[in-house]
Amino acid sequence: MPDLQHKRRWRRNHRIRLFFLIPSFKSGGAELQLLTLLRGLDKTQFAVVVAAIYRGSENDAQFEAVPQVSVEYLDKKWMLDFSPFIKLPRLLLKYRIDILQCYNISARLMGIFSAKIVHLPYVIATERTAKELFSSVGSHLYLLLEKFALRLADAVIANSQAGVAFVRSRRIKPGRIHLIYNGIDPERLQTTASALQVRRTLSIPESALVLGIVARMEPVKSPDVFIKVCGRLAERFPNVIGLLVGDGQLLPTLKTSAEQMGMASLFRFVGRRSNVADMIQVMDIVLMTSSQVEGCSNALLEAMALAKPVVATRVGGNEELIENEQNGILVQPDHLLEMTNAVSRLAADQTLRQFLGKNAQMSANRRFSNSVMVKEYEKILSRLKSQLIRPPNIMNSGMDNFSVARPFRRVNILDCAIDQMTLAQCLDYFNIVIASRRPCHIVVVNAAKIVKARQDQELADIIRHADLVGADGVPVVWASHLLRRPLPGRVNGTDLMEGLFELASQKGYRIFLLGATEEVISKVVELLRNRYPALILAGYRNGYFASPAEELETVKMVAEARVDILMLGMSTPMKEKWVQKYKHQLNIPVIHGVGGSFDIIGGLTRRAPKWMQVSGLEWAFRLGQEPRRMWKRYLITNSIFIWLVARAFLSRIFDQHDYCQLES
Repeated sequence: MPDLQHKRRWRRNHRIRLFFLIPSFKSGGAELQLLTLLRGLDKTQFAVVVAAIYRGSENDAQFEAVPQVSVEYLDKKWMLDFSPFIKLPRLLLKYRIDILQCYNISARLMGIFSAKIVHLPYVIATERTAKELFSSVGSHLYLLLEKFALRLADAVIANSQAGVAFVRSRRIKPGRIHLIYNGIDPERLQTTASALQVRRTLSIPESALVLGIVARMEPVKSPDVFIKVCGRLAERFPNVIGLLVGDGQLLPTLKTSAEQMGMASLFRFVGRRSNVADMIQVMDIVLMTSSQVEGCSNALLEAMALAKPVVATRVGGNEELIENEQNGILVQPDHLLEMTNAVSRLAADQTLRQFLGKNAQMSANRRFSNSVMVKEYEKILSRLKSQLIRPPNIMNSGMDNFSVARPFRRVNILDCAIDQMTLAQCLDYFNIVIASRRPCHIVVVNAAKIVKARQDQELADIIRHADLVGADGVPVVWASHLLRRPLPGRVNGTDLMEGLFELASQKGYRIFLLGATEEVISKVVELLRNRYPALILAGYRNGYFASPAEELETVKMVAEARVDILMLGMSTPMKEKWVQKYKHQLNIPVIHGVGGSFDIIGGLTRRAPKWMQVSGLEWAFRLGQEPRRMWKRYLITNSIFIWLVARAFLSRIFDQHDYCQLES
């Protein structure tokens, strides 16, 4: 049975299936940009799904109203609710997603790890802050996990040069980093009332000089500086009014500060507004007071697009949006006097305000339109399409265009060479091998076999020189992605065996079964004859030999049976060494060591449910069935494997030694 990765059926006109994951649809910079992107993407080229971890924000309806976009909710209820970690992989499989893009830290953590579970072809992370911040959890461990998850992403999109520099500081290679500036959504610039009407609604006199700020009232935005600047300007300009748009944890503190200054009547705290353009249009000067963090600020772009003069701090992406004294004024962060003087200059000079506002509008429309942003996204996504894992139709490629000797790219994972192939590719290749009658021995490796090969040099040499090597276990595939040598999916031994039965039944290939006990192999033969009436069994035999002479007689019998496929039901490393010893005497095109898979077909053991196979928990199911025989293999050997992967990962990060270099 093909694994989940290989159920995708690629077509030349295949639409890229995109999945966007975000914590919620509440009003924020990331959410607004995502909404703009969803509206603008060409739906003839992209099939789009967007999911929020939390439900119930004021913008849910807006996202649900976007044409040709499927909206899902993971419905997380509280911090330790882990149900989204189950729902998300199911959704990725349901929609057969090609590319997952994650916004913000919590979505990045959940999305990247879920993508690795289901072997998603491509994962994109976004970096919007250009600064290292703690989450609301305030946990150093959480931040460490977030850094770790970022390194697992296949690409990172930043919305400012400052963000690009920050991502590079995290040891992300430049080739994986893309810069896409935010785009201005024209709908966000539409006003619902005139400036005069808004002033009257907010009790702002027509003659008032309105200083405004649009921001989350959080420490990183330093809104207290805005309060102080307004207070100082009021001493020189009695008609000053301070308009604060946005909510956050500092809002009560800011109101208290205004009261303590004796200037409560000077300020209008309007909270979060959906009609931000209505608020910005009444502002004469817009302030951006951020002291630590700023990417490509939506609030700043919208103010510029509405021709408002801006005074902003020199942090993050602000310096990329504003050319000082040309389309705005830049000041040092947390420098109250410099900020006050800059605002005072503008308050006293209407001509300067108009000059900066006009230039700001021209700059915003030219460089930061939503169409420019969407086109940049489509350009990058289309470029990634050619890098997505696509099982080629080998049968149509012909022998002249396909190398029988080394058909797949081979990578080295923990000193074990593994082919970058899918189960579908492997089965297609066997058609070519059988037609050419060239012996092909396939070895499938799991965590236990990789560890065993490090202790058994003969087994290691056999794997290294095998004609094909597939990743049998999900942990091996996970490790390959972690070590930046991604395998497209698992080539599970049992799935491959069943695929070969089906292939042989369709094509008329002759199969010989060798291994297991007489009782088990007889039952397997009976079941196969019922399940595949057209299957040609050239012979079968148990895997026990009374003497070397009997073993040689068996080899002769198999060789004379004109076999296309030999399935060998022996344990590791016995089966690998047996094949190595007799491969050329047998002269069989396909030799597959199925291990204990005959026991599964014969009903001696059961296979784990599909969800456990996909989640990498098949070992736990088998341990539960055979604890005495399997405890050492799974508990001790798997622990060694985890240690080897961790050591290789850390070594790669610190550039000491690369345990996963491409095989030459």
